[in-house]
Amino acid sequence: MRKKSIYFGLSLLIVTSMLTGCNPKEFFQNLNDNLENIAGNMLGDEEETITPTPAPLPTKKPENNGTDGHFMVSTSADGNTFSLDYSYDYALENLKPECRVWYYAIFDGLTKYESVFELPKEGIDIGLSEEDLNDCFTAVLRDHPEIFYVDGYSYKKFTQNDKLVKIEFDGNYIFEYEDALQKKTLIEEAANDILKDINVEMDDYEKVKAIYERIIRDTEYSADSEYNQNIYSTFVNHKTVCQGYAKAVQYLLNCAGVPCTLVTGTANNESHAWNIAKINGEFYHVDSTWGDASYFSSDESNVAMPTINYDYLCVSDEDIFKTHEVAANMPVPVCSANKDNYFIRESYYIDSFDDEQLLNCFMHAESEGKDSIEIKCANQDIFTQISSKLIDKAKIYDYLKVPNGSIFFTQNDVQLTLTFWVTK
Repeated sequence: MRKKSIYFGLSLLIVTSMLTGCNPKEFFQNLNDNLENIAGNMLGDEEETITPTPAPLPTKKPENNGTDGHFMVSTSADGNTFSLDYSYDYALENLKPECRVWYYAIFDGLTKYESVFELPKEGIDIGLSEEDLNDCFTAVLRDHPEIFYVDGYSYKKFTQNDKLVKIEFDGNYIFEYEDALQKKTLIEEAANDILKDINVEMDDYEKVKAIYERIIRDTEYSADSEYNQNIYSTFVNHKTVCQGYAKAVQYLLNCAGVPCTLVTGTANNESHAWNIAKINGEFYHVDSTWGDASYFSSDESNVAMPTINYDYLCVSDEDIFKTHEVAANMPVPVCSANKDNYFIRESYYIDSFDDEQLLNCFMHAESEGKDSIEIKCANQDIFTQISSKLIDKAKIYDYLKVPNGSIFFTQNDVQLTLTFWVTK
């Protein structure tokens, strides 16, 4: 039966997500002070209850799509200009199944750069809320670092007799379409320059290590950097904050066939972002921001430190949670494995106060041509004994021969690591 005249109440709620890098602010904020009521006349049909079947999870799989066995960025051929043809949709997998219909709609609309689009009514009929909408948007951005050109959204709610009947979604695009296309090209060129060194013969750990090192070498931590909440700041400007580091690592690892997700939370009580990657079948934390010496170094220091800190390359929950905390209600996989931890894989792990183990670490570093060495101790007792021997008793000179120059060191009392390097 058609009603002759139906009055709809239209409410406009603007919600903006603020990605704040490594400062103690929330990543997403709801601005509830922008409410506006508008009345209008529209024709419509009586409501019909619909119980939709949840949309299936995607089956996207990264492939070697480069030349000579190397990887490269590959854009989707399905008409979504800004989407890649692969992703690791960990956030999607952990949404309520009924939320997937909105997740897909938001992803599809944003990657097509649509200004305003209607969310599927099935979501309303099944009872999805405004909180679910925010969860879907957050999940899309968490899964898809290639959506570098969106930093928030707004939406319009259409109600009939106090019942929600329609939602229009509008992404907050920070670039004009043509500008975004140009920036996308620059991002892909920079990413492919890194991916050309990643080949199919590498195992997952080797891929992660190579990308971790390259991102750190090419990037400077800077809270003042432009667009520092997205991958453009990392790949093109080479200056960013934790969000930029983590999204760039996620983008590259997914391109290289290593499943990787974005994690947000706090580190030393400040807002922070890092990654969890599935490496050779097991999950590990990877924090390239904390792996960059420029993040911790002081401008007043005249001592050149090693560029890369390996304390946060492929670490377990036990190690990362000494300093990091995942945001409340953010699902993450358990990271309990250690076999692909940097120190264990690279033979710089000491599990007893044994001079032969210590000597082997230094000999291994020398054989690899390293100008620095970082070792990790299995427990506090071993760490204390080795620190006393090498530093307090100055026995480091028995292991590092320095005809010209000086030996410097750092100690990480939390992660139980020691780093030594020579300057000339």
